[in-house]
Amino acid sequence: MELMELSWSEFQELYRSRGQVRTIRHGRDVAGFYWLEDRGRELHLHAIFVLPEFRGRGVGSATMRQIEEEFSADADFIELGVRDDNAGARSLYKRQGFVVAETLPDVGFTIMRKHIGNEPSN
Repeated sequence: MELMELSWSEFQELYRSRGQVRTIRHGRDVAGFYWLEDRGRELHLHAIFVLPEFRGRGVGSATMRQIEEEFSADADFIELGVRDDNAGARSLYKRQGFVVAETLPDVGFTIMRKHIGNEPSN
């Protein structure tokens, strides 16, 4: 909350009013969740969380590919933010083709983007 400069109640309202939260499944098991928001031709991934017992099994990669496939006709880019100290997530996003769009060193955060549409947009 501190990083986003939001109170808990402000975050709860944002969570309720922006985008949607979906369940990640591995077979019949709940393996995690992700929160995304459609912003026109840009899809913003607010968060992806894979439960510890499912990490390292390709669940995060498969989820990212699924999101890309679902939205590639309707969005040009997927954008997300990642903490600089989250090496696992940064590695996942780089393997998925995300590139650094902006760094925020004062808060230890990086914005990453990936083109997913048919034609590059500026």
